[in-house]
Amino acid sequence: MLPSEATLAGIIVLVDRQERGNSTTTRQSTVQEISDEFKVPVVPIVGMSDIIAWMERKGGMEKELEQMKVYKEKYGAEGL
Repeated sequence: MLPSEATLAGIIVLVDRQERGNSTTTRQSTVQEISDEFKVPVVPIVGMSDIIAWMERKGGMEKELEQMKVYKEKYGAEGL
């Protein structure tokens, strides 16, 4: 198949950091903005919320967990 014949069907993201997108008019995440722009699903393997939940269950990483939560509070998209 030549590149001009290819059709984007979707995007897989290893880690979705669940950050706010660049839009000043919406509160969408970056992943939501990409999905809207290219009209395809964007599917993360794991999200930042999943990592935080795992760290809370596992224990022993309180410093790192707090840093993750601070990052998410500062840069995270609403509702994620």
